[in-house]
Amino acid sequence: MRQALILQGWYEKPDSNWFPWLKSELEKRGYTVFIPDLPTIHTDLIDMQKQLKYVEKLIHFDAETIVCGHSIGAVLGLRLAEKYSFNKLFL
Repeated sequence: MRQALILQGWYEKPDSNWFPWLKSELEKRGYTVFIPDLPTIHTDLIDMQKQLKYVEKLIHFDAETIVCGHSIGAVLGLRLAEKYSFNKLFL
């Protein structure tokens, strides 16, 4: 399944900025798109482990999953990349 995960920035909502536009464009191309309202994203102290667990319950990552993050969502995306590295990505 072609899937994409869009991760919002600090104090943002899933419908902020360019997130709805990107979701629409990816869906036109056959992707299932997830834009979760991340826990603790609306606080001054973000719990990255809680964020990771939340996202991992939402989506099964594979070598073809697209992850796009903004602001602190980009940091979460990098943490996911550290955890889910696929040899196929580096061929």
